[in-house]
Amino acid sequence: MGNEFLFLCHIALVIGVLLTLTRFGQGALVGFVALAVVLSNIFIVKQMRLFGMTLTCSDVYAVGAMLGLNMLQEFYGKRAALSASKVSLLILFFFLAAAQIHLHYAPLTGMDEAQSAFELILGVTPRLVAASLVAFAVSQRLDVALFGVLQRQSWPFAVRSSLSTFITQLVDTLLFSFLGLYGWVAAIGDIIVMSLIVKGIVILFGSSVIGLAKMYVRQSDVSV
Repeated sequence: MGNEFLFLCHIALVIGVLLTLTRFGQGALVGFVALAVVLSNIFIVKQMRLFGMTLTCSDVYAVGAMLGLNMLQEFYGKRAALSASKVSLLILFFFLAAAQIHLHYAPLTGMDEAQSAFELILGVTPRLVAASLVAFAVSQRLDVALFGVLQRQSWPFAVRSSLSTFITQLVDTLLFSFLGLYGWVAAIGDIIVMSLIVKGIVILFGSSVIGLAKMYVRQSDVSV
């Protein structure tokens, strides 16, 4: 099964879950955003080839988190989106602390077989999460501000969401790549370019689907 096919399935999964959780209310959307942020930091350590270029496996989650913020702001207002941003950052910090505590537990000698795997996955977490905290804090606030400005226009949700998310993901990608990945991954230039292309695909597809789905998820259907 090729990476390109899995990539399309990945997008469909994230967008499908986001739309489903929208009907469960504000708390469900906040949980989705926070989980997507944590997942994007776990899966960043895996690299793959997609459309002939090097890429990390976390971009779909990063875009999904921003789309979740846009949905929150669309249905519940700017204050709800800002609150979700703060919660996500706090949970990301909690993940960093919990991962380090987990790594520093002394494993059972001769019996534990998981410690080396945890060290490989979580051992680079401090730098990645520190970079993510900075990049995500900046990009989330920027996304909420930009979406708020665009929300006052009469443009469709898909247009407003695509513009705000792509601009913020450009900022997020540049900040995170140089703060968290520089000197650690191969071909960082390829990763930046390919990451922006992939994020652009996810943003256009996700925003368009969500915009159409607003006919399915009406304001009156959303739980408060």
